[in-house]
Formats: sequence, C-alpha cells, structure tokens
Amino acid sequence: MKILLVFSLFLVSDQDNQKIINVTGHVGGGVAISCKYPQSLSSDSRFLCRRVNSTQCNDRISDSRKERNDRRFSLHDDKVQTYTVSINNLTGRDSGEYWCGAEVNWTSGDGYRVYTTQVKLRVTDSPPPDSPPSGFPTSSVITGVSVILVLLLIGLFILTLRKRRKAQGTTT
Repeated sequence: MKILLVFSLFLVSDQDNQKIINVTGHVGGGVAISCKYPQSLSSDSRFLCRRVNSTQCNDRISDSRKERNDRRFSLHDDKVQTYTVSINNLTGRDSGEYWCGAEVNWTSGDGYRVYTTQVKLRVTDSPPPDSPPSGFPTSSVITGVSVILVLLLIGLFILTLRKRRKAQGTTT
C-alpha cells in the first residue's frame, strides 16, 4: 500500500508536465519548443536530444555544454521550470522524434538521464497559412497605396484652396 501511495503522489505532482508535444515548422523557418521540468530537476542540466532508435538519443543541445557545434539550436532556461529550445533554418531532415530532459548527477559514479517530454517535430515544405506567399511584394503594395493617398490629400487641399480664392474673388 505504501508503494502505491508514493507512486500515486508522483503521478499527481507530474501532471503539469506535458508528455508529448507536436510541433510543426516549415523549411527555412524556425520553431520554439517549450519544455517543462519538475522542481526536483531544477539544479540539473537540461537538454534536447533526437531519438535515433529505441535505446539511443543523440544530443542536439544541452545547457551544460559550453561550445555548440550546430548554431541552429539554442536553449534558454527561464528558471521557472520551463526552458525553450529554438531551432532555426529548418530542413526536412529535422523532422522526427526528440526528447526534452535533464541529466541527473549522482554523487558517485555516472549520472542518468530523465526524459520528461517527447517532441514530435514535423517540417513541411510550405510556409504557414497566415503568411503571404513567398515573393509577394507586401511592402511595395503598402508603399504604393500610401503614395496614392498622400497625392489624393494634396490634390484635395489644392482644390479647396482654389475654390476659396475663386469664392473670395466673386464677393469682392
């Protein structure tokens, strides 16, 4: 009964941490993955790794490494039980399964890994639906409309001035 009670408490305390995150990005773009961790892991090093097979997960980024070989990955820890991993310049090869976690140190011997959240990253070829198609001259259209509006205002101003002068000339 004691074992069941301890196990139940662990499950209740860990319910806030998402176990699976689905993330979608597009080729050339970027994604931000928010990973939560329990308070018990707050002093341990955090990482994001890519699952290679059922027993192996290769590090992509860790906050314990001083030097990173791949500049497309960055990790920021807000120190409030959440850290964010950003991946930029996505390629189709980035699609796959990743894991957020922490490297827990033992006082003697090697540490062990605690995987807290599974991340399923899907990279598509198309841009997100709310952005204009690539090559669409959004700034050119805005500039053109602005110029036309300014010219119309100037024309109305000049027309108003002429009418006033004409009206003053007929009353004098």
